[in-house]
Amino acid sequence: MLKDSKEGSTPPGRPRLAYQACLPEMQRLQASQIQAVNLDVMDAVRTVRGASERLSTLRVVAEAAFNDFNLSLWDKLETYTFALIHAHDVYVSSVKSCAVPAELVNDAQQKFELLYAVVQGLVSRRLLDPPILTRAKGRRGRLRYAYGSLLLVEKLREAWSMVADKTGLSEDELTQAELSAERLASGVAKKNGPKEHAEQLGEMRDRAFTLFIYAYGQVRRAVQYLRWDHNDADAFAPSLYRRRHTPRAKARHVIDSPSASAVQTEHSVPDQHQEQDPEVDARATDANALTLESSAIGAVSVTASVDAARRKRARAKRKSHENVARFRSQMRQV
Repeated sequence: MLKDSKEGSTPPGRPRLAYQACLPEMQRLQASQIQAVNLDVMDAVRTVRGASERLSTLRVVAEAAFNDFNLSLWDKLETYTFALIHAHDVYVSSVKSCAVPAELVNDAQQKFELLYAVVQGLVSRRLLDPPILTRAKGRRGRLRYAYGSLLLVEKLREAWSMVADKTGLSEDELTQAELSAERLASGVAKKNGPKEHAEQLGEMRDRAFTLFIYAYGQVRRAVQYLRWDHNDADAFAPSLYRRRHTPRAKARHVIDSPSASAVQTEHSVPDQHQEQDPEVDARATDANALTLESSAIGAVSVTASVDAARRKRARAKRKSHENVARFRSQMRQV
């Protein structure tokens, strides 16, 4: 099991070696068996590694308690975890290498806006043709700042002898804007190069995640069986997914506790020293009966909604078990 429970104690090169050890198993997975990453990978890794020491104490107990449980998944969870760490790090590094630096984009944007304002003034004075503005903004985002600036620089250079003293720009500023646009255009072009490679690394990360999440899910089910009577399974193998808290306790409290009006009616005692009017007593009795009936109807409504939610959760749980059984069958075939 994961003996290095602290994140900072990972030996250098261990994730890479674990990845290489799991690579044949990852490649044998069929496309229908791959589960895409649907949680924060590093949070999941930290959770599993944080529970490693407690899980280690149950390994011998599990071996004695189970006959048909695949304990190799328990033993391989450490390797799967480090393999996922390596796959995730490689994928994130590849994605970052595809990104265009924000400083380059901001610089090109500022120069494009300056050139556009200058050309707009020249167009309003009929020194340049209006279609140039539409063409400069024909693209969006970084492509506009790159190719739009190059187009504006080209038109200004063509008419430079006529508009040089009317732009407020120097030739050096025009050259700097052109260089910034060219660097951005080159960065955008290079971004599309390793994109396919990043997608391949993303698929390998999904494969590593599939092995990891399946093994931990099986270990967690075994722990829940072993610690069922103690009601502390989550302390040994916590869930990797954040749970949504539902107001079931509040609804149960509404059902179990009588309404305030009912309590008041039950414990109210008429003053024996006051003379009671029979007609008033009859109206009060009817009102109390209506109040009790309304409370009962409200309780029944809340009970029905809670029962419907419980049935919905039961159906979802059955479906989840069916999917797990199907996935386990596919894994055995592999």
